[in-house]
Amino acid sequence: DTVKKKLGYTVRSERERLGLSQSSLAERAGVSTRTISDIETANLFEDDRQIALRTLRELLSALKEKEHSD
Repeated sequence: DTVKKKLGYTVRSERERLGLSQSSLAERAGVSTRTISDIETANLFEDDRQIALRTLRELLSALKEKEHSD
């Protein structure tokens, strides 16, 4: 549970630090805005819904690309 919350906090803080909205990060990562919201609030891990490693990799890549494009 703590890992899920840390992941969500990290994604949100990095997204905000980079000046991205949830929708712009979602577009960059190729996921829905709801997925970003669910990750940030740790809701993606409830009801047996899991984040795919591919999705997490795309999300982290999108954050890294934004950081290097500024």
